Amino acid sequence: MNLVEHTYRVFKSTWGIYVKIIAEYTSISNYNAQDDMIEVCDGLKLAFAKHQVVDEDTLVEGDIIYLIEGLKKVSDQILGKSIYNKDTIIVIHSINIAPCDFQEEGLVAAIIEWASIAFGFEVPPIVVTFNKEINKYEFLY
Repeated sequence: MNLVEHTYRVFKSTWGIYVKIIAEYTSISNYNAQDDMIEVCDGLKLAFAKHQVVDEDTLVEGDIIYLIEGLKKVSDQILGKSIYNKDTIIVIHSINIAPCDFQEEGLVAAIIEWASIAFGFEVPPIVVTFNKEINKYEFLY
């Protein structure tokens, strides 16, 4: 099992972003729940473990698009480094957030950093600034 845990934090104002991801990657052909797969791109899928940890501090279904967006940004690096090549699935076991320190776009950066650790590539530059006027973090990739 290629289980990797990563906590993404950014704090540039009176509040920040906290996202903790525990996930693994494996071969799509070895994954049992074929119906639960979400296609990220050709050869890369995303799924959520049946025993996924869910509590009041976890993401909602609408936030999944941010995980997909992040994985798409680094899909070439993932598929280039994965031992499963174009037969790779990332299985999320747990995503924990701090509701007071959360912004959906932080999931993009969090999953990019998680993937860089899991697959062993350099994190692409992610510039994060805080816009006081709109009280929101802005991300530039």
